[in-house]
Amino acid sequence: MKDRKLTQLIKLFNKEEGEEMGLFVRSPFFNKQESLITLWDYFFEFYPDFDDKQFPEEGAWARLFPNDPLSKSKLAQYMTKLAKLIEVFIHVKESLNDDLNQEASLSNYFYHKKSSYFFEKSQKDFHKIFKKRKAKKPE
Repeated sequence: MKDRKLTQLIKLFNKEEGEEMGLFVRSPFFNKQESLITLWDYFFEFYPDFDDKQFPEEGAWARLFPNDPLSKSKLAQYMTKLAKLIEVFIHVKESLNDDLNQEASLSNYFYHKKSSYFFEKSQKDFHKIFKKRKAKKPE
């Protein structure tokens, strides 16, 4: 399982990001499936190397459904859901670190809500941030 997309995504995390993802997966706002928490905890036990021989599909399945025979297709579905949740986490984390992106998202939200007051304010803030960035040319 160490060559799967899910495992490769988790390997990208440093220890702090992995711990933050553990909190994220437990957030009822982003995840309402207890099984994804269980699956995350199982995978993160083997972080960062995932080399342990005790890291088979059967182990993950046994954590999720201890009384059911292994269903590789159902396990793959859960792993896909967890990988998508990790991608949402990455998106949220990156968005929080990028003030220009945050302002663009706010502008987009206000535009779709047809709130001209907030939209115009957000556009002004966006342009201020953009000008600051433009002044700082990348090396």
